[in-house]
Amino acid sequence: MAISWFLFGISGSLTGPFFMLYAKSLGAQDFSIAVMRSIGMLAFAFSTIIGGILTDYIGRVKTIIIGTSIVTLTSFGYAFVKDWIQLSILWIIEQIAHFYAPALMAIIMDSLQQNTVFKGFLVLNTFSAIPGLFMPVIGGIMYDTYGLTGIRYAFVTSGIISTIVLILRIRFLRETLIVKNNGNNKFKSIILDVIKYRNVLKIVLAVYVYTSVIGPIVSAVSSTYGSIYVVEILKISKTELGLLSSIGTATSIILGVLIASSRSINNKLAITIASLSLTLSMALFTLPGYLNKFILELLVLSTIFGSLHGVLIGPLLSTIMTRILPVEIRGRLIGIQRMFESLGASLSAVYAGLLYVYFGPINSLLISTVTSIIVLPYLIFLYKFSGQSISQ
Repeated sequence: MAISWFLFGISGSLTGPFFMLYAKSLGAQDFSIAVMRSIGMLAFAFSTIIGGILTDYIGRVKTIIIGTSIVTLTSFGYAFVKDWIQLSILWIIEQIAHFYAPALMAIIMDSLQQNTVFKGFLVLNTFSAIPGLFMPVIGGIMYDTYGLTGIRYAFVTSGIISTIVLILRIRFLRETLIVKNNGNNKFKSIILDVIKYRNVLKIVLAVYVYTSVIGPIVSAVSSTYGSIYVVEILKISKTELGLLSSIGTATSIILGVLIASSRSINNKLAITIASLSLTLSMALFTLPGYLNKFILELLVLSTIFGSLHGVLIGPLLSTIMTRILPVEIRGRLIGIQRMFESLGASLSAVYAGLLYVYFGPINSLLISTVTSIIVLPYLIFLYKFSGQSISQ
């Protein structure tokens, strides 16, 4: 699993930072990009419900193999689209194909010992991020040097890597769930099994509120238009954009190694740092638009603080979910989580489009920065659902 994530890291970091720029190069307007992202996230939202059910009923591995096969085909398809509408259709298909996301998370949760959950997620995230040290720069150089042809070659490369991932998953993934045959009661038990564990649902819903409402609203503009703002408004080259992505990855890896080497992590301190670093990152990202100087320096600082937030918040939330979710319903509840997250991302993309169009790039980012202040009190609220420290 770790190797396949590493390879997908190569694929994603080669093309990911430039995807919205690619859409714009193919004729998409600013609000069209928001609509494209919104529809894709909406499609992913509903597909993960199906994926969560499949994860618990046909097993983790079969679900992953089916989804990875479709993603591989779309990776090649991106290289041959003629306009942004074709790109949008393929992207929506890819989002649907990621219905296997709950299976990926469930198989990792199943494989980690309870006392190594936080470090396990941290190490996996750090390892899979390594390609981001150099691949975004390569992708940026290809885009700057060869234009659309360069990014098309990058997508072909991505498709080849996805094929290798598919082969590895078919060959080496092993099922971690004993699939029970409930006969005619199978579909009835889909709901009843979850209701039996209603005592954990309050905690789960509290996590859902952050990952599907607060988080998407705060990051809406930067997630949808970040690369466009950097290249078109701040006049940063695509190669420099790739370099910023690489700096973010390097920061994540260094911080990940340092945190993983510590004996314990204080949740409250980690949550506080994660929240404050998010606000700082967004403020530093917005500031160059007003100052029109020290642009690259401020973007580098923004990237570093953003990486600090990402390194901490993901494993913290994953640790909470791993410890409270029983094995037999993990697929469904992760599927529900992914559905809510994607619905949030879908609505926030439209919200981002409205902000970006009506208030302009810089002011819309300022609004997002102010909104990020609500993150800290809510994450402190979540803190009571986890221990004082995560023992390693």
